[in-house]
Amino acid sequence: MIVAKERRKGRKYRQKRAIIQTVPAPTGGWDTRQAVSAMPPMNAVLLDNWFPETEKVTLRGGSAVHATGLGTSSEAVETLMEYNKTDGTNELFGACGAEIFDCTSAGAVGAAAVSGLSNARWQYVNMGTSGGQFLLAFNGTDTPKTYNGSAWANAAMSGPTIANCIWCNTHHRRLWIGEKNSLSGWYGAANAITGTFTEFPFAGVFSKGGNIAGMGTWTRDSGEGSEDLGIFVTSEGQVAVYNGIDPSTAANWQLIGVFQIGRPIGRRFMLRAGADLILITTDGFVSLGAILALDRSQSEMGAISAQINDAVNTAVRSYGGNFGWEGILYSQGQQLIFNIPISGTEKHQYVFNTITQAACRFKGLESVTWGLIGDDVYFGKEDGTVDKYDGDEVYSDTGSDCH
Repeated sequence: MIVAKERRKGRKYRQKRAIIQTVPAPTGGWDTRQAVSAMPPMNAVLLDNWFPETEKVTLRGGSAVHATGLGTSSEAVETLMEYNKTDGTNELFGACGAEIFDCTSAGAVGAAAVSGLSNARWQYVNMGTSGGQFLLAFNGTDTPKTYNGSAWANAAMSGPTIANCIWCNTHHRRLWIGEKNSLSGWYGAANAITGTFTEFPFAGVFSKGGNIAGMGTWTRDSGEGSEDLGIFVTSEGQVAVYNGIDPSTAANWQLIGVFQIGRPIGRRFMLRAGADLILITTDGFVSLGAILALDRSQSEMGAISAQINDAVNTAVRSYGGNFGWEGILYSQGQQLIFNIPISGTEKHQYVFNTITQAACRFKGLESVTWGLIGDDVYFGKEDGTVDKYDGDEVYSDTGSDCH
């Protein structure tokens, strides 16, 4: 306790006391929902670059340059793709400008692995077949690409106009793909990435029209098996849920229902997080498992971002048309990271503790896109470089203090 003394004329000394109060760490996270006067003491009006853990808050991890030379300084790295090798030594590829580069190793990249492309905005999956393990990538303009661990090639499939295919998903050992601006999906044979793909039209399923924005797999048993459901989301925010393993047979492919959620934001609006799917929508970052049990008017109850939905909604209104909206699960850091592309090199990330769901905001990480090699996290930047985030001995942002 601090004690101050004061002497006044004709009086004895009188003590003054300073009262010391202990303020708890804001482990409840960033809060834009509560009025300041009613805000719980463990929540924070602002929480920038501090991550709320269960018992404390810690300064966010820094970043360091990992790979350089993926294009000119004016070309952004817009996609990072991980190739999952059977021996566990995975590879990382970055798409920048009209080329794809191997950026697995630190330092300057070599010659492009793929060149002559129309854009660098790819969606991809990994899938194993009798012929090996493959990475398949689609950008809606170029012939889809495959990588088998040693060489890139054009995909050999027919059915849709394959150069128009822009989304992809693996579901019950089948590859599903879809063309841009279309209300159809196309599925291949089991355990195959080549051959003729069969159309599955959704025109009679979705009453609001639009197009299929993407497909995901949602599991109800925390693993991969017969309980996995096929999830198709339209640009209008309608979600169709299917149960079954064979779309060619009515008995083995059944529509469970069609639900309404907020419209998806960006092409990479869907993120697998454990057994759940998290969707980036105009209603916030919503848990599919929670939102399907609610009416649209109760959507905030199904949003993991409920406590900061005011900030999310503002960002969607202001920057929803910008490229760069996506999420990534950083399991090692217990972080669920959502990229918010503001403009140019200014990017924010809204980050959630995967255990407590407490939120914070990261600033200073100039991320256009995010990717993984195993448990390590990387992000592509506007200047044609790839940085590593929060790795060993990474305590600053490319030499500058985290801010």
